[in-house]
Amino acid sequence: MNKKNIYYVTFNETFNGIYESQVIDVVKLYISKQLNSNLIAFIPLKNFFKERRKIKIRLSNSIIIPIFFKLRHWNLNKFWFIFFSINSKDYIICRSIFSFNLVPKFLLNNCKVIYDGRGAISYEQKEYGVYNGTSLENEIFHLEKNSVINSHHRIAVSNKLVKFWENTFFYVSGKETVIPSSTSTLFERDKNQSKINEIKKKFQIKPNNKVIVYSGSSAGWQSFKKISSFVNKLIVNQPNTKFIFLTSENKYIDSLVNDFPNRVFRLLVPFEDVVDYLDVSDFGILLRINSITNEVSSPVKCAEYLIRGLKVIISENIGDYSHIIYTNDLGFSDKQIINDYSLINDEFDKLHIQNFAYKKFSKTSILIQDKYLGLIK
Repeated sequence: MNKKNIYYVTFNETFNGIYESQVIDVVKLYISKQLNSNLIAFIPLKNFFKERRKIKIRLSNSIIIPIFFKLRHWNLNKFWFIFFSINSKDYIICRSIFSFNLVPKFLLNNCKVIYDGRGAISYEQKEYGVYNGTSLENEIFHLEKNSVINSHHRIAVSNKLVKFWENTFFYVSGKETVIPSSTSTLFERDKNQSKINEIKKKFQIKPNNKVIVYSGSSAGWQSFKKISSFVNKLIVNQPNTKFIFLTSENKYIDSLVNDFPNRVFRLLVPFEDVVDYLDVSDFGILLRINSITNEVSSPVKCAEYLIRGLKVIISENIGDYSHIIYTNDLGFSDKQIINDYSLINDEFDKLHIQNFAYKKFSKTSILIQDKYLGLIK
């Protein structure tokens, strides 16, 4: 009797910290439970061999396929599936609308295909123009709808994403599993005290300083104009604060660096080094403007902040996270801070925060593992 296999499919994604935590670590989780699991990664031809090497180092048996065509011709890659020995007992987990829509009908009819929904993709296009210039602008809604409606089961990163599916695609809930973005195992290592001391020396961080960190991309939904406004107010009203931005160049952050060179710092570091910068910090920033994209999201940076014991300064209506933070003594809203700047100086229990994060957002937690294992029945 054939043993079931699990294939995790990604399309047009390159290796980064999120890929490590949300893709590779998931495949490794299944492997750790003695399940046959593998990654099928469609990688852009540009830098293909470099990206292939990064993934192979972490998952040596991965199937890495070059994308020879531009994104507008994504569906020409369907033919690759005839070379995979996928049978009726197998599971295909598709990250992104393109991965799901690549799966041929004969596989949809014969094995279980799960859509891994990471956000409101059609609204990422509508609100932030993510796919502008690809000639796919008018297809994204239909590709997402097909993924949601015709998958056999769904992963949603938040309960609000499920509500979005209900309201937008008339999805009838019941065949989905809500799994928030969980941390990479790299974020669960012990502190590196020598590295922490080195960073404190570099940025002249004193015992009385409160360090606030931002770790993430510079994508439009990250709302740096809102973050910049908040930082300016805090710098003026709390002279003991310092800010570290772990992100690429951004006009709002670079302006802060120029205006406050001894208190605001921006740099890019390797993913595996981010932990050390979180460990010198007291708070993590997660501020975003109101948009559908943000309202259904599950930013992994929130889980990363928490698992290192940081309190989170989070704006309202960010997925399920805002409510979780406010009701479990894990941080503050930006409005609370502006109304009472002294909150920045309050002492808090880092161990309480870390214990909560390990239970809710770590792939070592029974809660997270049971959810992923529950998909494979």
